[in-house]
Amino acid sequence: MPRIIGLDYGDKTIGVAVSCADMRVAVGVGTIRRERPGALRRSLRELAALAAEYGADEIVLGYPKNMDNTEGERCKKTLLFKELLEKKLSGLTVVLWDERLTTSEVMRVISPGAKKNIDESAAVLILQSYLNFKQSEEIKMNSQEDFNNEENDDSIIKMTDEDGNEIEFELLASRELNGVTYVLVAEVLPEDAADDEESEVLIYKCVPDEEDEDMVSFELIDEEHADCDSVYELFNDDFETLGIDFDDEE
Repeated sequence: MPRIIGLDYGDKTIGVAVSCADMRVAVGVGTIRRERPGALRRSLRELAALAAEYGADEIVLGYPKNMDNTEGERCKKTLLFKELLEKKLSGLTVVLWDERLTTSEVMRVISPGAKKNIDESAAVLILQSYLNFKQSEEIKMNSQEDFNNEENDDSIIKMTDEDGNEIEFELLASRELNGVTYVLVAEVLPEDAADDEESEVLIYKCVPDEEDEDMVSFELIDEEHADCDSVYELFNDDFETLGIDFDDEE
């Protein structure tokens, strides 16, 4: 599985972190050092080797905005470095990630003896923040999908026939007449149904159970039903909207 590399870019050092295989946790993998700020050729080669080693397809680059959200000289240098990364490590996506408070956070959480690894630790926090964000977005997306699926489930009515077989119907419309609810439904065809097979469209009267209000039985409305004409008229607009010729259906 592709991983993500996190970078804390400085004038003479680049702290490096990488995501674990499950994309949940960031781990520090070292600090790349150089003698001069502009001497980046070897640093880029080392980063390319790390990207290949971990199978990375994305780089998260800390973006050092000022605390007032303005962009200073360090941001300009970081943007130039981003361009170099995209040019030299083609095929990898480079994402800028706001790193404000990262350095102070690192100084707070690491031990005094570990301050020589501050760049690596900063890269870990940058990447971890990004991973946490992606996880939260994933949770939101899954929650929305679950919600949508629940909404779709509401359009399915399950009925049990006289032989105890469960039959699924898609709810097309629901109408009320004199305090009674009627539903227009289409039988859900099995997956192996023939292409030219059409769903049967029916109207049912919903009859609440007198002892259990959560239970409902369904009474078929056909031509022999006493309320047939008035109920059919109730769904006239729905027939037209759905393109149903109910006389043919019957």
